[in-house]
Amino acid sequence: MDIFQARKFASQEGWLSQTPEAFRNAILDKSLFKSFEPGAALYSIGDLEGGIYCLLRGGLRVSIAAGENGPYLAHLFRPGIWVGEAPLIKGVPRMLGLTAAGQTDTLTVPLHALQDILRRDPAAWRHIALLAFTNSELAVNVVSDLLVRDHSQRLVAVLMRLGNCSNPGLPGASGIEIAVSQEELAAMSNVARTTVNSTLRQLQATGAVEITYRRIKIVAPEKLRAMLIEEKV
Repeated sequence: MDIFQARKFASQEGWLSQTPEAFRNAILDKSLFKSFEPGAALYSIGDLEGGIYCLLRGGLRVSIAAGENGPYLAHLFRPGIWVGEAPLIKGVPRMLGLTAAGQTDTLTVPLHALQDILRRDPAAWRHIALLAFTNSELAVNVVSDLLVRDHSQRLVAVLMRLGNCSNPGLPGASGIEIAVSQEELAAMSNVARTTVNSTLRQLQATGAVEITYRRIKIVAPEKLRAMLIEEKV
């Protein structure tokens, strides 16, 4: 993927695709293409400044830390996500850490470039607000998943979020591979490792998922969704 392909992808996916053409072009003109090796940090919790990133290819592991606790793996970003707006909005240290899950390509817009765009067009702050709102929605979904009482159904909710298939209207929602170990999934779902193992085996027996080494493939998201509907009823 070259810079032109990267910018085309970024303009058609996620947050930036929902913004006006003039703002979209201003962001893309300032964007830089960056690749990361597996395990490399895009930024770490506590970093003082930095720009925003669009994930083009690969995946991003999201770590959080509250106070002296953590860091904990909380989520996996899939291509199309834009993230990293906190230093721009409030000038606060990074609250999340991002590391590459596999070979990963991104577009990044440096902080000074974002500030320049906003100085020239203060009304563009509303587009940054849209990005913050979009990522806040994801944070609410994370909390909502962890409030599911039944541990097996909580795991299913997390699995569907990681696969980006909670919404039945999303295209291509089946056949999604999630690069996560069972131990990591247990931590993200706040369940025991044995619960993950037994639940995944049950799901595999029903044809809902396929399990391989450090990967889980969602084959039939409608079956997972049915489990959550039953829990709500």
